[in-house]
Amino acid sequence: MTYTKEQIQGENADYSGFGIDTKIIIAGQEYFKHRVHWYEDGNLGFLVEDTAFFIHRGVISRKSAVIKTLINSSPTTHLDNIIPPYEQLHSSFTKGLPFIKLGSEDRAIDFARVLDFVYPEVLCSTPAPELTTAEVMGLVRFANKYLIREVKAWAVSTLESTHLVVVEDEWVTGALEKRYLQNPGFCVDIIQLSMECQLPQFLPLAFYALATMEWSVQPQAAVLSLDRLSPADRWRVLQGRGALAEAVKEMGSDAYGSIPTEKQCPEDAQTCYEVWSEVASNPHHWWANLLLHPLEELELLLVKAESESMCEMCYTELQTETRGFRDELMGRLTEFFRLE
Repeated sequence: MTYTKEQIQGENADYSGFGIDTKIIIAGQEYFKHRVHWYEDGNLGFLVEDTAFFIHRGVISRKSAVIKTLINSSPTTHLDNIIPPYEQLHSSFTKGLPFIKLGSEDRAIDFARVLDFVYPEVLCSTPAPELTTAEVMGLVRFANKYLIREVKAWAVSTLESTHLVVVEDEWVTGALEKRYLQNPGFCVDIIQLSMECQLPQFLPLAFYALATMEWSVQPQAAVLSLDRLSPADRWRVLQGRGALAEAVKEMGSDAYGSIPTEKQCPEDAQTCYEVWSEVASNPHHWWANLLLHPLEELELLLVKAESESMCEMCYTELQTETRGFRDELMGRLTEFFRLE
């Protein structure tokens, strides 16, 4: 049996009103019926947090071998009755319907979103939902735990393309400055998710952000977020910071040992000099920034070169040196933070 988009998603996909219609008692405990994933012709229930789902055994079993095993091996609880004064709202369910309680760490919102995907025809016939980064990360964690491969693959791809940065990205400064460097706890969340769900592609820049963070301007609560890291990961942050600084000194000396001036431009172009003016006028300040935030500083230089009308020779030289410097640092982040 297949289901329409309206049957599975409801009139809108706003999950903020979980179970607003009916309360039920199962094994002596009160739950809210999920207002979307409670099917009249279902044959198996799931209890997640304070929400009850009633779905079809075959649909979920085909997508998750872990849940299939759970169904076959777990004791079930049963629907008792509807709590007054909600009796007039209940459907024609009888006692004896089986329910399985998922883990205490599982979230109803994640299970609901998984069901949005795994029901027949939904994944291919409906637009991808617009989820926040935290929601996609929750979906990855749930799908990883229960080995729901299609959902995990979609969620990981969404993180890569929209929400998080990886070393293959052409530019990372915007995401680092707006999200990573403003929120150490977010970086810790990424590291924990990546370790738990075998997603090494998200680790290098999360560790980079923590290693280059200006902790003096962070609130105490942000600093305490580091306590959620393992001792080994806290050591990676410190060790990586030192290795990164050494690499910047070594590669930077080769790339920018002598700063070009206007007279060195073959076309004597003022714009060529202006691109390097910040470096030439205050090299100590520029080097300090380069050591603190090397990727951001190098990308800023590349952006400035793109926006100015440099002569072809100066532009090519700057692009070659700076892009090569930046890409080599990116490529060595895994080495710096000992993530292999």
